[in-house]
Amino acid sequence: MRRIISFSVIIAVLWAAMGMGGTVWGFFSLGALLLVFGATVFGTLVSYSVSEVNLAIKAYRTTGVELSREESLHGANVFSRMSIMASGAGLTGALLGLLGLVCNLDDPTKLGPALAGSILSVLYALLLGELILGSMASDCLSRGGLTGAVQRPRSFNTPRALIGLGAVLLSLCLVFVAITPFMLANN
Repeated sequence: MRRIISFSVIIAVLWAAMGMGGTVWGFFSLGALLLVFGATVFGTLVSYSVSEVNLAIKAYRTTGVELSREESLHGANVFSRMSIMASGAGLTGALLGLLGLVCNLDDPTKLGPALAGSILSVLYALLLGELILGSMASDCLSRGGLTGAVQRPRSFNTPRALIGLGAVLLSLCLVFVAITPFMLANN
């Protein structure tokens, strides 16, 4: 019950925040969703078999039951791997969006959708990887009594986070480079 309430509150807060800036549908990109969710699921299946992923999901879904050490570690490992795959998919989407931005610098009507896809893939990856899958991994550890024994690495201390930050900064620079000629032409 605690999980349902927590996820419901998170979704409600995010929905309200997205609606403040205009329409909520502006935060929807089918391409970014398919990239992040598809790469997360199929990337995880490279590391784990379908039966191993199903075992982790079943262990997570059994509520009110303490998990054994093996079940706890297995569930945490699978969901942590999925979290890592989601982050990688978000970074891939950001780079693909930036590539689309650079390839279409001569057509200003294509700059916005490319940049939006880039940023939305990072947003989807953060929501999926950190809020959902990361909390699922932590929940498996805590239900197995391993909260202090195993710590998930902090995202901001990894090279992956630095690459993501670099991609965001690069995207901002490219936006300014792309917009500057149009702003100068209007003056």
